[in-house]
Amino acid sequence: MFADQFTRETPEERLNQLDEGARLFVQQFRADRAALWRRARGALFALPEPQRRALTDEWNGNRWLPGSPEYLLDFLRGKGIGLPPEQ
Repeated sequence: MFADQFTRETPEERLNQLDEGARLFVQQFRADRAALWRRARGALFALPEPQRRALTDEWNGNRWLPGSPEYLLDFLRGKGIGLPPEQ
């Protein structure tokens, strides 16, 4: 009935669209994660050297916390460190 109004895609075109979507997703995920790392590191480097060193030593010495920006931000919040606003 309306078949002439629909474009037919080849399997290769559909696969290319899926690949592009996956690439964009990964790119955005990496950008978001990098922004979280910058935020956490900004909060750490805004502290006085003795406090920064103590927190860094505690963070690096904890075997149970994964080395991810989300956990570092939560660790800093738990220590009462004010975080810079999200950008």
